[in-house]
Amino acid sequence: MRDKHDHVTLDLDLLLAVEAAPTPVCQAKRKPGRPTKPDALSDAERARRYRARKKARLAELRDETVPVSSTVIDLSALPPWKRKAA
Repeated sequence: MRDKHDHVTLDLDLLLAVEAAPTPVCQAKRKPGRPTKPDALSDAERARRYRARKKARLAELRDETVPVSSTVIDLSALPPWKRKAA
């Protein structure tokens, strides 16, 4: 029998209902956003490819066998062997 002044103790039938209830099976939540591709690159691979592209571009710019050309500025101050015929 429950004391009418006891507000802490739960009723027995309420306790049995909580214990008898099946626990829900939680499925793994998917992250919001676009799903990942199976052939996606990692951050390290992406950075490695970027550094390789940058290194190749800078090597091309430093190559002295390729004449210099520009559509923006006047290169007439450069010697003729460095200018590319436009």
